[in-house]
Amino acid sequence: MIAETLEWVATWMRSLHPVALVLVYGIITSLPVPGTRFLALGAGAIYGAQMAFALVWLGALVGASLGFFASRLMFGRRLSPVLRERFPRVFAESDAHAGLYLWTLRLSPVMSFAMVHYVMGITRISYVRYIAITAVGSALYSGLYVGAGGSLRRYFDEGGEGGIPWWVLVMLGVLALFPLALRFAKRDRKKSTEA
Repeated sequence: MIAETLEWVATWMRSLHPVALVLVYGIITSLPVPGTRFLALGAGAIYGAQMAFALVWLGALVGASLGFFASRLMFGRRLSPVLRERFPRVFAESDAHAGLYLWTLRLSPVMSFAMVHYVMGITRISYVRYIAITAVGSALYSGLYVGAGGSLRRYFDEGGEGGIPWWVLVMLGVLALFPLALRFAKRDRKKSTEA
């Protein structure tokens, strides 16, 4: 069942023009549906790491923009005042530290990529700041997943020889440790302003 599904996805992805892949990936990442990580892995396996990185990263930015504006335009005007009244402290914090929260959420494997669009759309973060932070955060994830997909392709093309490149392992480590580093930096900054 899994092998047949993966083969179907691979066949479907091979039939797409690269620009169509960017648009499809963008639409899918703008919606709260699972599967974007598998598409990134598949893109890495089909197009190779470099080409797939560009396609997946651009698609992620398209999806992030669509989700952000959908949230801001459809939900933000109605939902934001209600939530701000009900949770004033949470929104005061999110407005003051929106960039840090966005960065942490973009690097967290726990929070869905699409949910971050919707959450940040109801905050006061500017679109330019939002998309700049998203561009860096999603570049790390895009590189990780398409790199892993490209490695899988090479692994199977070479008959199971080689293994995962060192840079994929380094990116995994960076993604795992970066939120902790941000937390310590914030704590140290707070201590220094109190002293």
